[in-house]
Amino acid sequence: IAANLVYNFTGSYPTVLKQNPSDLEVRRDSISTIDLVLAKTIPTDHGEWVIRGGVKNLLDATDTLFYGEDIFYEDKLGRSYFFEVEASF
Repeated sequence: IAANLVYNFTGSYPTVLKQNPSDLEVRRDSISTIDLVLAKTIPTDHGEWVIRGGVKNLLDATDTLFYGEDIFYEDKLGRSYFFEVEASF
């Protein structure tokens, strides 16, 4: 069984740009998430099967938008779970 921790980082960036220099912009804050992926490879006479499953966003990160310095919007991304099977012949 293989286990992987995957770190995902997206830096801060503007989502609505200023039209005038004195305007405030809407900016998405940087966000970090960690995913856990478990995989098991099962060899057969005619190829192999790979079974994977995991959890995305283990730390339950929050996506935040700022208008200037004030919080404009927050969204709890929540965790998601996945399972997949792959066959190679």
